[in-house]
Amino acid sequence: MEPSVAVLSADGDIDRPNARILAEYPLTALVRCRQLILDLTRLEFICACRILGVA
Repeated sequence: MEPSVAVLSADGDIDRPNARILAEYPLTALVRCRQLILDLTRLEFICACRILGVA
């Protein structure tokens, strides 16, 4: 039985160089799961230009 929920958490900074990882990883997790929880509570910085890539 496959898991129905994936939890992705990030900490530190998300800026242009590493934002692609945050945008692409949820897609691979959703292939295996029905729901995704994106926990950004430990972020110190997120580039505003990358928020649309997550939404």
